[in-house]
Amino acid sequence: MRGYRGDAEYFGVYSRELKKIYLIHVDECPVGNTSLRLIDTGGKWKNGYSAGVRWARAYEI
Repeated sequence: MRGYRGDAEYFGVYSRELKKIYLIHVDECPVGNTSLRLIDTGGKWKNGYSAGVRWARAYEI
């Protein structure tokens, strides 16, 4: 996989349920898969990856 660098600057996501738009720069997205977390479920996550979470509120426009 080569990704989108050089072809796009941002990914845009619209949530119909929340009526919100999120923009994330392509350089912040690893090739293959990127996700944004909408809510804090509380406590620590079992997988230990809570430090690298991309919070949706940081990308909301």
